[in-house]
Amino acid sequence: MQHFEYLIRSDLHDMAEDVARPFGSRERERQKAYTEVVAAELNKLGVLGWELVKAPDAPTNRSWIFKRPMA
Repeated sequence: MQHFEYLIRSDLHDMAEDVARPFGSRERERQKAYTEVVAAELNKLGVLGWELVKAPDAPTNRSWIFKRPMA
């Protein structure tokens, strides 16, 4: 039987919003900055073996759930 460890991250939105905020009302640049931060963080976790199980599904739920096999 395979066992997994789980990681729940709820800080990705705040990290991305901090980078996107300086773009103010320039929506295209703001979205690009936000997306780049989230993508970079997802890539970092992927390199460490974490697989995305569930992304946020509502504006009030900002939890990203990841899993990886235990050694």
